[in-house]
Amino acid sequence: MIIYDGEQVFPERASSFKAFLKKYLTEQDGEYLLEEKTFIYDSENDEFLEHDIQEFYALWLVA
Repeated sequence: MIIYDGEQVFPERASSFKAFLKKYLTEQDGEYLLEEKTFIYDSENDEFLEHDIQEFYALWLVA
């Protein structure tokens, strides 16, 4: 199932990651990196469809 940010509620793990990423980038003055990115999540494959966000998510999962 594809979940679009703002239209549906993300599963807990994806929601926690989104909150972490936004907080982290704000603390690093890097919130501009998300300006043109959308959080679209594929719950069947446990991945974000935006490549850059997925790269952060993969790192976050192993940390």
